[in-house]
Amino acid sequence: MGIENVDKNGGVIQYIKIIEALRSDDKIKVYRGETSDHGDTACQPNIFRDGYIDNDEKIEKSILDEMTANHLVEGDSYLEKAINAQHGGFPSRLLDVSYNSLVALFFATTPFYNKEITSSDDKAGYVYVFSLNEMFCPVGNGIQENYKALISDKYKWFSKTTLFNRNFKLIDHIKTNPRIIAQQGAFILFQGVDARRIPGNLYTKIKVKKEAKPQIRKQLKDLFNIHMGTIYPEGDNLVDEIISKRKVANNMSFCLKNEIMITMRSLKNDIDRLLCMFLSNKEDHIVKEFEHILYWYKMGILQLGSGDNDTEKKLIKNFIQNYNLCIDGSIAKLERIKKNVFVNKEELIINEEALLALLNKDSGDIVITSDDLNIGDSKNIIFYEPFKIHKRSSEMPSGEYKIEDFVKITAMYLLQEPGSARSSKGKYLKNDLYWNRLKLSDSEKIDI
Repeated sequence: MGIENVDKNGGVIQYIKIIEALRSDDKIKVYRGETSDHGDTACQPNIFRDGYIDNDEKIEKSILDEMTANHLVEGDSYLEKAINAQHGGFPSRLLDVSYNSLVALFFATTPFYNKEITSSDDKAGYVYVFSLNEMFCPVGNGIQENYKALISDKYKWFSKTTLFNRNFKLIDHIKTNPRIIAQQGAFILFQGVDARRIPGNLYTKIKVKKEAKPQIRKQLKDLFNIHMGTIYPEGDNLVDEIISKRKVANNMSFCLKNEIMITMRSLKNDIDRLLCMFLSNKEDHIVKEFEHILYWYKMGILQLGSGDNDTEKKLIKNFIQNYNLCIDGSIAKLERIKKNVFVNKEELIINEEALLALLNKDSGDIVITSDDLNIGDSKNIIFYEPFKIHKRSSEMPSGEYKIEDFVKITAMYLLQEPGSARSSKGKYLKNDLYWNRLKLSDSEKIDI
């Protein structure tokens, strides 16, 4: 997740330039605007934010059935009914987004129509730019079955595991709702009964500074005719747009095979994202997040069970094999990262007398400990354990060692942890058995 900024001087033009730069790949882009930073509940559907689902996991189906019985909502499926009920206070697992980046900017600078237009001008607004691989058609049988499975217990393999909760899906709409037409709207479907944040590598966050909001609202109205009156209008004919979007819509069926495929893609994306973060920062909390996410996948697979028929058994067996291969790949990448841990020699404070005495021994092993080397006053270079450099005088005569050479030779073994007596990163980086525990071992594997 990157963060960009829009200020008063830049306004809409600066925002458009940021959006243009983000559209360099071929992924589907959708946008969401929020008038302030909602912290942990940012970009989450209201069913999770407002605690509805904590009290009743099947609340959506109950409400939709009651609304249908009272002729309060139309639609041929539960999904279509949920979409049509979306803006009436319905507790939904659908997150509103827009195909139009300027509409999202409007929502980042303008509160809901029943509030004073300047009521959020004391806080920065945010636009979230999502980059997604595919879009689903709401009238497709697959996505309709997917939604039905979420609000009922129709599919046993789906309801008994949390494994598929991170399979976020972009759903287009059949533009029958005037408000959705005007907002060029779509939805991101959240699965499961607990709130899962969309992974940071799937979106970029744009901050709209609070002092820029009034000017941006004026520019949107004067230059693009985007204002309260156009965001909430009556419908219009969008046949061409509907036809073009249907050409790229994903109409895959809802089944265990496809959910596993999406989950494997999410797993690989999570691994690549966290390895990239660790390579940039080498911070211990990133490795802990890595462990947490992989453990979550592992527990989800165990919840999945062995399957109810031969087809499901085979799919789950292949899934476990591919999962373990991903973990093996992670370990290999961590090995490469481990060998490139770098310490800037200019930041080192070296006990030269003690080190030179060790380095210039004629032969034998040299044992280096953290007492011999440190960084500044508040940072220690901590060794996971004392390590040895074995030198033979015939190969490296006494006197040829320099402090700079020592730093270059040993940097790959050094671990940095500010203000700590020992870095737990030593355990993470040096102990491959630790990472192998996140794999599904033979004793843990489901009996297939």
